[in-house]
Parts: sequence; C-alpha cells; structure tokens
Amino acid sequence: MAVEMIALVEAKGQDILYGAVTIGDAWRFSILDRTQKRITQDIALYRVPDDLEELVRSMIGMIE
Repeated sequence: MAVEMIALVEAKGQDILYGAVTIGDAWRFSILDRTQKRITQDIALYRVPDDLEELVRSMIGMIE
C-alpha cells in the first residue's frame, strides 16, 4: 500500500493522503504525510460486520 500512496500523493500534489486496503470483510487504514515524509499504518484490522460502526466512522473521518 505504501508504494501506491507515495506515487498517488506525488501525482496529485497533496500533502496528506488517506488510504485503505480491504479484502472484503477486513479493512486496514493508513495516512501519508508528505511534509513530514511519514506513513502511519493503523495496526487495527477492522472486520465486517463486527467493527462496522468504527469502520464507517473512520471512512467518514477521511472524507471530512
């Protein structure tokens, strides 16, 4: 996921990029901060339907 995020942030010229990887019923999130040259990956694995509320909250947070 990190390589794709680096390429995308360079192409779009953004300073912050949020990413998500899913295999359908499991999701993982990360944030790339271009100014600090740092990628932070959430160690939690969010599962559907068990963690659906938290998963949706995270996705809404990325949009806002």
